[in-house]
Amino acid sequence: WKQRQKRLEVAAGTPGASLPTEGEYYGIRLLAVYVICDALRGVDLCFDGTDGACRAVWGIVPLSVRMTAWGLRDVALLGAIGLNLDYILGWTHVALGWEVPRSAQRLLHGTFAFVICGILGCMYGLMATNRQSWQAYVVLFVVVLNAVWARTNLMLLRRVLPELEK
Repeated sequence: WKQRQKRLEVAAGTPGASLPTEGEYYGIRLLAVYVICDALRGVDLCFDGTDGACRAVWGIVPLSVRMTAWGLRDVALLGAIGLNLDYILGWTHVALGWEVPRSAQRLLHGTFAFVICGILGCMYGLMATNRQSWQAYVVLFVVVLNAVWARTNLMLLRRVLPELEK
C-alpha cells in the first residue's frame, strides 16, 4: 500500500495527494454539461409575468431547444450532487470499516431516478403548453430529492461525525 501511495503522490505531484477517480471525472463532466446547458437555456430568454409564458427576445433559440437544455441542465447538476453524496456515503463507511448502508444508497438512486423522470415529464409539459405552472411541479420533485439528501446528510452527521472525534 505504501508503494502505491508513493506512486500516486509522485503522479499527482503533491505529497499526501492522490489521483482523481473516474467518478470524480464523471462528476466534473456533469458540471460542464450543466454550464453549457445553462448558457444555451438562458440565451434570449424572457418570462412574461402577465400570462406566465416563455418568450424569446430575439427569436434565435427555439422553445424546444431551450426546454431540452433546461431539463438536461437540471439532470446534470442533480446527478453531480447525487454522485458526490453517494460517494461520500460509501467512502466514509468504508474508511471507518463499517458496512456500507445499501438501503440508503438504494433510496438515493431510486429517488434520483423518480425525480429525473418527473422533471423531464414536467419539462415536456412546459414545452407542450408553454405554461410556467409546470415549473412549480419541477420544484416539487426537487423538494422530494432534497428531503432524501437531507436525510442522508443527517445520517452521516449523526453516525460518522461522532466517530471521527474519537
